[in-house]
Amino acid sequence: MQVKYSEVDVSYSARGNATYRIEIWHDGLKKHRQIKGSELEVVERKAQLQAEEWESKWEVIEAKEAAREKQADKKRYQEDQKELARERTIEARTNLENLEHTLEHTLSIDDVIDWEQLKDTRPFPESRPNKPKLPKKPRAQTLPKKPLQEELRFKANIGLLDRLIASRRQAKEERASDLYKKTYDEWLSETSRVKELNRKTLENHVHRVEELQRNSAKMVAAWEKRRDAFLEKQREAHAAIDRQRERY
Repeated sequence: MQVKYSEVDVSYSARGNATYRIEIWHDGLKKHRQIKGSELEVVERKAQLQAEEWESKWEVIEAKEAAREKQADKKRYQEDQKELARERTIEARTNLENLEHTLEHTLSIDDVIDWEQLKDTRPFPESRPNKPKLPKKPRAQTLPKKPLQEELRFKANIGLLDRLIASRRQAKEERASDLYKKTYDEWLSETSRVKELNRKTLENHVHRVEELQRNSAKMVAAWEKRRDAFLEKQREAHAAIDRQRERY
């Protein structure tokens, strides 16, 4: 993981309210963010989700770079195969001409001919392309835990003085209610963001698998075409030998 975290920094207001801060960096993406809030758990969760989002983006970038390198290797491979096919075509023609000359020479000196031995029965020398290694299905990121209003942190701490002074009690209860509403809204936002991130990650995975399968099918089709051409030239050579045998 290329994400780095700072230590949690905490500061307090004049009223004693805590503010927590965490800084995170991603060296690969060259990104930096400071996350702060009044609840340590929320700040840490936001930092975790930001790190996961950056890591997901970085994986996509690395996958694209790997795909570009593979495409370049594939082009070089195809060019090499085309050159090899041209060389084999020339070789096959030369062998066929030599075979014709050999047969004419054999007939002229009246040797006993082993016609079948003259036939080239070598198998196609190229192995069938291997099936691609498909990436594993990505694991969905965990959704944040839904805050519950019954949690202690959303309860007003009512003391004796608060019970005696209604306005103090009301102010504390309003602050507790506001904290719950704020935390709930943040939860809704983070849940929506994580779901969208999971959807995009899965979509990228599906596209990557489909691309690998398409490329594999193209490589197999090209291999089959070269194999069929090789076998066809063998059949032509065998037919030439048979024709010579009939004339013999």
